[in-house]
Amino acid sequence: MALPSLVTPEHEIEVPSTKQKVKIRPFLVKEEKILLTAQESDDNNDQIVAVKQILKNCILDEIDVENLSYFDFEFLYLNIRARSISNILEFTLTHDCDTSQEITIDLDTLKVKEFDNHEVNIMINDDVGIKMKYPTISNLNLFEEINESSTYDILQQSIEYVYDAENIYDEFTEDEMKTFIESMDKTQIEKLSTFFETMPRLEHKIEYKCKGCKKKVEYTLRGLNDFFT
Repeated sequence: MALPSLVTPEHEIEVPSTKQKVKIRPFLVKEEKILLTAQESDDNNDQIVAVKQILKNCILDEIDVENLSYFDFEFLYLNIRARSISNILEFTLTHDCDTSQEITIDLDTLKVKEFDNHEVNIMINDDVGIKMKYPTISNLNLFEEINESSTYDILQQSIEYVYDAENIYDEFTEDEMKTFIESMDKTQIEKLSTFFETMPRLEHKIEYKCKGCKKKVEYTLRGLNDFFT
């Protein structure tokens, strides 16, 4: 006699950047194994690969996980985690006075922070505009050390297309885009920099009273590493 089938619950969630509604399911044993292996690794890339696989397994609708914006990626993972393990995340924070304290947050209260002045379409002069795209979790490492060289790499990865009144230029080589970026002046680069400064982000501010020094402490969780537990 065959064993009975187990019904896995499904939940609907909205992808922050696209507003697309997708169905998700909780982790099963195979995803738990992937997660445990990643948590034992000190390699950030191992953790990203693991979470990618978990998202591919647990998002039931068609979605391109590899090209999700980094904040969509983080948001979807944490929502799947909340419905698989617990919506309560526990971790330890150590204050400047060396006092460690257990902190809990409710993952269901997490929201993607958005800025009113954020624009994805940016006019760099009266005639030419640029449609920007968000970094994915795979190229977020470009932001770890910002210098002149990495700035060009970041811009090349983040320009979806260029447009004017008559055309959309969405087919170009890396060399063509590099030449285009190098032809910009400082003011135009600063306009594009505003896109990165005001990008949506998943963050959560914690306020608590230190048990050691009794001071009020503020701490902001930001990025997958802070929530990866």
